[in-house]
Amino acid sequence: MIALQARHASERARAGLRLSGIDGLRIAIKDNFDVQGQRTGIGFRLSGTELVSRTDACAVARLRRAGAILFGRTNMPPLAFSGLGLNAHLGTPRNPVDADRIPGGSTSGGAVAVARGLVDAALGSDTSGSVRIPAAFCGLVGFKPTHGIVPVEGVVPLAPSLDTVGTISRTALGCAALHRILTGRAVPTPPASLAGLRIFTIEDGAEDRDARVAAAFDAALRELRQAGALIDGGPLEAAQTLRPVAERGGFVAVEAHAAHGDLLTASRDVLDPFIAARLRAGGDWTADAYLQAVAIRAEATAQAQALFDRVDIAVLPTVCRVAPRLAEVATDAERLSVNRQVIRDTMLANLLGLCAISLPMTGDGLPVGLMLMARAHDDARLLSLAAGIEPLIRDL
Repeated sequence: MIALQARHASERARAGLRLSGIDGLRIAIKDNFDVQGQRTGIGFRLSGTELVSRTDACAVARLRRAGAILFGRTNMPPLAFSGLGLNAHLGTPRNPVDADRIPGGSTSGGAVAVARGLVDAALGSDTSGSVRIPAAFCGLVGFKPTHGIVPVEGVVPLAPSLDTVGTISRTALGCAALHRILTGRAVPTPPASLAGLRIFTIEDGAEDRDARVAAAFDAALRELRQAGALIDGGPLEAAQTLRPVAERGGFVAVEAHAAHGDLLTASRDVLDPFIAARLRAGGDWTADAYLQAVAIRAEATAQAQALFDRVDIAVLPTVCRVAPRLAEVATDAERLSVNRQVIRDTMLANLLGLCAISLPMTGDGLPVGLMLMARAHDDARLLSLAAGIEPLIRDL
């Protein structure tokens, strides 16, 4: 099938009849997306009893119609319920920069496939950072659009109020090309100058950034200032408001429990203890606690929108540390602790309804991500700005 898709793309190119700007690109599909004629494994070992998908997920169908070559399914943590990228059932994709480190998740296989040159881009989901974390750890660009702007039909849900369809590519322009196909919305040409761009630097958690991340972030800010950007910073009021919700697992655990809580009665070889513990925590919430969290989230979202009335984008490191070593997440307790650490900043965009992108930098030899966030539905402009900023910071 892949060979046939590639042959047809080559024939269209020779005839000058390319279907789109991504016609012929090899795109990996995360294993929580339905692909017609294939089983959707969502990170579990397939038993052969799962139903074969009768149709493509909406995002997959749009890529197929645009001439993309659907170049295989990629591994992921079970249910996409981890920012680490570990999979005890199928094996963990190895970080392409350092095989002793985690790849990041949950779009782990997609990021590794792009970084190793096996594909041109990857389609993934992002509920708390699942395209941006592996992009940051593997030296790539990961884009999370505004919630709802790309349909999630045909994607196995994790937390429906947060789930988004995102992309991973080597460049911001690569993500922009995919965004045009997935949404039908064109992305403006990157700005000729960043002079006057209003940037807010989020200082929450700065004390937890490791030295390599902090140095790369400071260097990026210097480059942006030299390019004429107007930079201000401080604590993010919305993040402070969200803290009581985030410390209890946000909305993800509650909604994941509602969708997949029945798996808690399955045997250990179906659901590993790390995922089970996170699912179980979602079942501990009362209706009153959830409704209170909804009110807190609404207040925080309004605060974030007010911020973007006076700035163009907000920036902070994608993750406060470089990719942890596999040895640092050997136990369930370590996995839970490190997972909270790596999703802490990326989940802000999901909870606040923002669009966000992670751009690659080098932190003393290891990849580091710079995350840009913009108001809801400002996706095209964010991608355009990211394409203008990317060359300034890539080699930092």
